[in-house]
Amino acid sequence: MLRVKRLMQRLRVLAYQTASQLKYCSPLGALLVELRHSQGLKGAGEKTVQKLEAIGALTFPVLARMTDEQFVAAGISRKIGNRIRAYLRRRIR
Repeated sequence: MLRVKRLMQRLRVLAYQTASQLKYCSPLGALLVELRHSQGLKGAGEKTVQKLEAIGALTFPVLARMTDEQFVAAGISRKIGNRIRAYLRRRIR
């Protein structure tokens, strides 16, 4: 019985994670979901994804190379930009 409960809990978590990723419907959706879970990143959401897509930053390596000025020019704060880059540097290694 305990094993079944654990499996059901895991299934529920996976369902919520999938729903979160589908919510953004973007190649960057998974990135923002992971950022929010790992760092509790507030301020990074659908608008951030739209802004990054608008400038053509759709891959992790491109985002990791962006400068503060590029993030600000896209309408994203330096703080959010720094957190995105730091997270991506850890992931790309």
